[in-house]
This record gives sequence, structure tokens and C-alpha cells, in this order.
Amino acid sequence: MIGNVEPRKCAFIHENGERCGAYALKDSLYCFWHDGRPEIEAKRRMAWSRGGSSAHKNVDLDLIAGLNDALDHIIELEDLIHD
Repeated sequence: MIGNVEPRKCAFIHENGERCGAYALKDSLYCFWHDGRPEIEAKRRMAWSRGGSSAHKNVDLDLIAGLNDALDHIIELEDLIHD
């Protein structure tokens, strides 16, 4: 919870019917990984490329789910700094 406001969760629903556990971006219904806007897709591609070609193979996404929350905050801070 931030102040008295509960952050929104991503609206994406996985094939197994479970909702994404990451927080939605400030101006979106979706998290960094599920937002389809071109500017977010470009940032996502850059993030994947910086992670290395094999970094996302054989990774248990449940173990890194908390990183989505941190990444959302970093992106928001970046946007504030660059605006």
C-alpha cells in the first residue's frame, strides 16, 4: 500500500485463468510485461536484450515475481526524472 492507496494489479489473465500478480503501470491497466503500447514494448525489448539472449530461458517466473514490482517503480522514477 502506498499511503492510503492500494496499487492496482495487472489486468492480464494467463492461459491457466490466473491473473498476473504484478502491479499495473501508473497510467495503464497492465504491468510492464503485459502492456501492449508501442513505447512500453520498446522498453520491454530493450530490457530483454540487456538481460542476455539466454537469461530468460529456464527461469522460474514465480521466483522473480517481486522484480516486476521493483521494475514498475524504477520505470515510474525514470519517467519523473525525464519529464
